[in-house]
Amino acid sequence: MQQAEHIKDQFIDNVSHELLTPIHGIINLADGMLSHSQREPDALQQESLALIKDNASRLARLTSSVLDMALLDSPNYRLETREIDLRELCIR
Repeated sequence: MQQAEHIKDQFIDNVSHELLTPIHGIINLADGMLSHSQREPDALQQESLALIKDNASRLARLTSSVLDMALLDSPNYRLETREIDLRELCIR
């Protein structure tokens, strides 16, 4: 059973890495095209690049969340509880 759990964790880690690498590449390319282009992109190009960047960022957050959920399920992960100031958290 532990071996199956280890294989599952390894699979999730590998898949997450394989997804995040090209997603971050897409984000960086879109960002570079928006800010470092030789000529100013027209309105449609700006809107399209912003949409690409936003969707890729959403995919990256989703992939990171899946990885986080897998870590929480791991027997080696220990959740630490502590008091926090919710107002401070909301300001960030």
